[in-house]
Amino acid sequence: PSLPFLSRYTLPLTLHLLSLPNLLSLLTAALLDKKIVIHSTYKRLSSGVVLSVGVCIYPFGYHHVMIPVLPKVVEEMMEVVEGAVVPFVVGMSSPLPDGGKRIPKDVVIVDLNEDKIVNGEELPEFPGLSGIKKKLKFLSRDLQLYWPPKLNSSHNHHKNNNNNNS
Repeated sequence: PSLPFLSRYTLPLTLHLLSLPNLLSLLTAALLDKKIVIHSTYKRLSSGVVLSVGVCIYPFGYHHVMIPVLPKVVEEMMEVVEGAVVPFVVGMSSPLPDGGKRIPKDVVIVDLNEDKIVNGEELPEFPGLSGIKKKLKFLSRDLQLYWPPKLNSSHNHHKNNNNNNS
């Protein structure tokens, strides 16, 4: 079977937003049935990456809780995330309470704005890592030709333009 239609959007977006080591850490966490919070200030980005998790682990499937955009009411009740007993992948767009310091060790936080993964537990190395890195490096480089700059550089660009205009 072929990849779902949605992969045409979500896969390039995920490859663009996450560095290769962080992408592999996200996939490792998903395959190990970890609790994963995908965080970005932009809902469309966090939801796109959440939806790409199933595509990225193809031909395996993700059969746990997957919520592309966690409602703001639930985001404010972090006890729901803290107390979950099943694996999940959820997208959040509002700031993490206490900067994510209150998040339990078994929850992996993927910060798309900073291209960083925060987790309390050490994740094992992805099997066959060197071969995968070589193959994905070419794909990632090719995508840079078609996608705009990463969040940090575009954010800084806008900030600099606003300072020049005043």
